[in-house]
Amino acid sequence: MEKILSEKEFESIVSNTRGIVLSAVSRTLRSEYYDAIDDVAQNTYLRLYKSLVAGKFRGEAKMETYLYVIARNESIRMNAKLTREKRKAEKLISFTRKEDFIMEDKNEDNKNAVETALLSLPEPYRDVMACAMENLSTTETAVRLGIPLGTVKSRSKRGRDMLRKILEGESYERPFKSEQ
Repeated sequence: MEKILSEKEFESIVSNTRGIVLSAVSRTLRSEYYDAIDDVAQNTYLRLYKSLVAGKFRGEAKMETYLYVIARNESIRMNAKLTREKRKAEKLISFTRKEDFIMEDKNEDNKNAVETALLSLPEPYRDVMACAMENLSTTETAVRLGIPLGTVKSRSKRGRDMLRKILEGESYERPFKSEQ
C-alpha cells in the first residue's frame, strides 16, 4: 500500500533533518571522499522518500533515528563504491608510468619516442598522463588539475590507448572537441 506524501511534507522533513543527515554522513564517510557528501545526502533523501511512499516506515522509531541509519548506510555504500573505483583506476593507470614505457636497457631513441608520443597527445590527455608518470593517484591528479575523478579516469584510459597506438606506429582518432 503506497502512502501519498505531499511535496510540502517532504520539504519539511528535509529541512528539519538536514543536520542529522550531515552528521551521520560526516561520521561515516571517509574524509578522502568528502567531495561526495552531496551525493550521499541526495541518495539518503531519495531512499527515505521511496521508503515513506512505500509505507516501510512504521513509526516504531523516531524519523530522525530512521533517517540517521539510512544516511549511515548510504555513506558505507559510497565508501565501498569509491574505494572500488579508486582501486580499479589505480590498476588501470599503473602501467602508464614512465618506467613501463622506458626500461633501462632501451636506447635513447626509444626514450625520445616516448617523450615525442606524450607531446603529441591532446593537452587534456597529456596533462593526465604526465600526472600518472609522476606516480600521482587518480584522486591527486583530479585535485591537481581541478577536474572530476571520473574525468581523470576516462582521460587516462583514452590517453593510454592513444600512447599505445602512437608507440606501435598506428594512427589514432583524435577525440571530439567535447571529449577534451
